Amino acid sequence: MPWPYLQMFLHQWVHRGGSAGAGVVVGTQGVWASAHHVARMHESLGFLSIMSLIFSLAIFGALVIWKGAVPRWVGGIGALSGLLLVLALIGAAISEDAFWWTFVASAMMGFLWLVVTGAWLALKGVNQPPSHADAM
Repeated sequence: MPWPYLQMFLHQWVHRGGSAGAGVVVGTQGVWASAHHVARMHESLGFLSIMSLIFSLAIFGALVIWKGAVPRWVGGIGALSGLLLVLALIGAAISEDAFWWTFVASAMMGFLWLVVTGAWLALKGVNQPPSHADAM
């Protein structure tokens, strides 16, 4: 998991004085070490952003199912991506491969949900319930 790299980078960043201390490191080895830590932090934040996107898609998929804006199977794709993400987090305790493949499947289902829901709403529109004025 990328967390130890993020913690190590932040500890060294604070120890060296933040961005003002970055120039203190002189020599090729220090530059490569700093670049390595920045790359690891970027990798960690990428996973966090994709995981938060998938969780929000799962919640939005559940709301879309509840409100009936699109068919249930479309909202089910978003809910399935959230379920796969939970399985990926559980799979992280088993092995790195179990985490990686369920995480990739979750991300693909989330992006598929975005495309299908966007196309459905663009082509069909939202199924609006009849207004009170139409009932009279």
